[in-house]
Amino acid sequence: MDIKNIFSKILSSIIGFLVIGSLISLFQAIILTIFFVSVNPESVGDWLSITYSLIVLFNIIAGIYFGLKSYKLKDIWYTVFKPTKNNAIISLILSIAFAIFVVVAFGEKSFVSTYTFKPILNMIAIPLLIISYFIIFYPFSALCNFVYKYKQDILFKNSKAIIIILLILLNPLFTVYSGVLGVVYRYEIMNEPCGVRIVGFIEPSPAKDSGIQVDEIIFKVNDIEIKSISDLKGYLDAYDPSIDLIIHTKSNSYPVEPHLQDGRYLLGVNLTREMCKRSISIKYGEVLTSSSG
Repeated sequence: MDIKNIFSKILSSIIGFLVIGSLISLFQAIILTIFFVSVNPESVGDWLSITYSLIVLFNIIAGIYFGLKSYKLKDIWYTVFKPTKNNAIISLILSIAFAIFVVVAFGEKSFVSTYTFKPILNMIAIPLLIISYFIIFYPFSALCNFVYKYKQDILFKNSKAIIIILLILLNPLFTVYSGVLGVVYRYEIMNEPCGVRIVGFIEPSPAKDSGIQVDEIIFKVNDIEIKSISDLKGYLDAYDPSIDLIIHTKSNSYPVEPHLQDGRYLLGVNLTREMCKRSISIKYGEVLTSSSG
């Protein structure tokens, strides 16, 4: 058994998956925009998960086929994408540069997992960011290295148009942007607003004085459902002080007397929107939506 040969086939399969996967990821945001966002998100529900699963499955099958075929034929694409030290160095430099940019630009904010959409520690997020970028940028790095080495060779000239198109499609800006856009759309469609979370207080704070704690989630004021910050702001803008105001959170209910300042009623809170997983149940041909915290 030739271990080196088997290892080369595995690497070829993985790289084939990366190339195919990177190209398809560029079109995911377009697909989501046209197909999912154009319809009522409430009618989408968990079908988005099925679509993503099918896309991933197609990427894996097509990538393995593409990689093994190129390895067997030793064609131009095997020459372009085969693992080399220079390809790895270029990809690593690009990934570190992008990671530094992200930290400098968004360092004051928490990194969020693209799978759970929950904040993760920077000491864990930054190495994962570099590793992810290293993998994502490898096809572009390999193409750049190939053009540099073979720009005068007949091998490059015969496939010049396709390679230039791939360089445009697989450049870091396109791949990162399409990936982020895909995650954002997936988050917005798979989840829906279900309240506002208190992240801090601003003195004077009637909400704090009433006993409300940080991290409590407001979902109703009196009998009015609150799904977003604008919902709460709208209620306070139209607030009638002759009516007792009761704030309902997921853990308790609190009577609050809003603070009047510059003609506006305020609760003295810093808020962020709370998103809950959207779920659907199909009954008698109708799509019914519900939220679970």
